[in-house]
Amino acid sequence: MEEDPWNLREYLEGLRRWWWVLLVVPLAPAGITAGVSASEPVQPLTYKATATFLLEGSAGVNNFPPLVTTRPALDAAAKQAGLSSTVEELQASVSARLVPGTDFLEINATHTQPTMAADNANAVAAEFARQVAKIRESQLSAARDELAKQLEVLGEFASVRRVADTVASTLETGLSSLNGVTLVVPAEAPVNSVSVTANHMVRDTIIALVVGVLLSVGLVMLLDYLRNPVGSAAMFQRRFNIPHLGTVPRWSKGVGGGGDLAVESDAASGFVEAIRQAAANIEFGARAWGINSIVVASPDIREGRTSLMANLAVAVSSSWKKVVVVDADLRRPSLHGYFGLGNQVGLTSLLADPDLNVGDVVQDTKYDGLRVVTSGPTSADPVALLKSPKIAGLIKQLESEYDLVLVDTPPMAPLADGAVIASQVGAAIMVVNPTSVQITGVKLALGNLEKARAQVLGFIWNRVARGSISHYARYERQCRSRAANQALGEMAPGSNNLAAD
Repeated sequence: MEEDPWNLREYLEGLRRWWWVLLVVPLAPAGITAGVSASEPVQPLTYKATATFLLEGSAGVNNFPPLVTTRPALDAAAKQAGLSSTVEELQASVSARLVPGTDFLEINATHTQPTMAADNANAVAAEFARQVAKIRESQLSAARDELAKQLEVLGEFASVRRVADTVASTLETGLSSLNGVTLVVPAEAPVNSVSVTANHMVRDTIIALVVGVLLSVGLVMLLDYLRNPVGSAAMFQRRFNIPHLGTVPRWSKGVGGGGDLAVESDAASGFVEAIRQAAANIEFGARAWGINSIVVASPDIREGRTSLMANLAVAVSSSWKKVVVVDADLRRPSLHGYFGLGNQVGLTSLLADPDLNVGDVVQDTKYDGLRVVTSGPTSADPVALLKSPKIAGLIKQLESEYDLVLVDTPPMAPLADGAVIASQVGAAIMVVNPTSVQITGVKLALGNLEKARAQVLGFIWNRVARGSISHYARYERQCRSRAANQALGEMAPGSNNLAAD
């Protein structure tokens, strides 16, 4: 079954790797918000008092709310009631509105002191009532003047009864069109504040913390992508449609106690088991494809290609296989160092000197069944040297004499050497270090192999952090625990040295 590339473990590993980002990023905005909120002065509570009027009549009532808050009206209210509030303060705190669907008008006044809120509301209400009364009186005076004019027109031709009817009718018509207001509910000192205006430090800090957490998760994903843009081995396999041959954890130099080869360390370690598994998969793939010569390539430098190939060669040769390793990295050769061999004569010597044959450049190692062809002296034009017709003959001869031929090459993306060699062998293996490789490098390397018509047997996920390969870590702990128990059993008197499997 194919592994899902978008698994939770990968994201949890990224969160573990960048834990400090998850800690710092949310705390920064939360701390800043808390500091700003703490520095702001706490606003006092605000109280609102309301005076309610009943409106009589309907003409011009929409003009009443603006009338309440005019500057002359507020100034008169302050002077009449002897208020301590200024006109500007009243303008900022007094409002009026018609209650929808009713004949009521509300006058509201706010203040930090409940009694002052009530006093201001009542003073403004009283002044409003006086203003309406003046308007009403003005309207009545106009109605009387109109009545006098009508009486003058009637003159002496009208009877007394008729004059009385006209007066009554005129007064009734005039009074019905006039508005009146009645204060039905005076303002009282409120008990409860209208809003709690103390700063919301806790609320704002929590919001900033949540936003910071979301930002930190996004930042962790970005950092993890920049650090490891190719993703996991399963994602790499799906993206490039290349078989995954194995995952090898990182090992330190000298882990074997005298060399740089992990296979020289504890045979039960996770390092060795990972290499053995990759070597077995390579053998299975080579057998299925009917090949026995493989180029070990990498997209770029720092992939751990050469050291991994040396370990793979030892692992394959340990299973009674004859293996030969060829160092075709003529620019920065290093394979001979892993086996403690000299590099005075090697591949370049064979290609440049027609008197040499393959047997002259193959060197034995301390590992049974494993031999090495070192790079030899450096060449001024390695590509031209690798294009020599003798390369094909060398590969064919080695294929006939050994069970497996592994060829080391320079990085595939920036150099042409690897593609030249890959065109002469059965298949290629791509070594990928997820912590350093870039997508562009992988694409270039695979493109060069495709142009060379080289088949890609698969890829090895190399130098992976040990903590991210949980099954290897668990296996290694179990093996070390068993080894320790066996050692204690051997030291114990009368022990039969039998350990349960």
